[in-house]
Amino acid sequence: MKKIGFLLTLFFMVSCSTNKTAEIHYSRLSEGFLAIKTFILSKGQKRTYSNRFNNNPYYSFGDREVFLNPEPGGPRQHPQWNMNCDPKLSDFTELVIRTKEFQYYYFKWNKSKSKIEFSPDANHPQNTEARGIALFIKILHHVQRSRN
Repeated sequence: MKKIGFLLTLFFMVSCSTNKTAEIHYSRLSEGFLAIKTFILSKGQKRTYSNRFNNNPYYSFGDREVFLNPEPGGPRQHPQWNMNCDPKLSDFTELVIRTKEFQYYYFKWNKSKSKIEFSPDANHPQNTEARGIALFIKILHHVQRSRN
């Protein structure tokens, strides 16, 4: 019962900014991001899903796939510095949910602000923040069940 309350609290504690990027301030969502990332890095596989990176850490949660993108790095903070997704070179600060319909939802950990940012897919305006958060919570629930 505690987990359901936790998940419902996460869903309702979201605030939106005016610039189409939702800033999710609730610290439990940040904890959820880290839990999902840790789960994928320890139990997942590698799979390339776009032409930006190769061998992304990945896990299939039924009809949803979740990929991790590395943070920018190197001497000039280049976005593709860790093109081959080597966990020894950089952290993974972006979580990408892909549905079976190939709809994408992007969650980025902003380290400097200590919060999660949701970025909608410009090609699919129906991919709303609310739908992205709902998918995120379902994945988090799966991760929590797998631990027990």
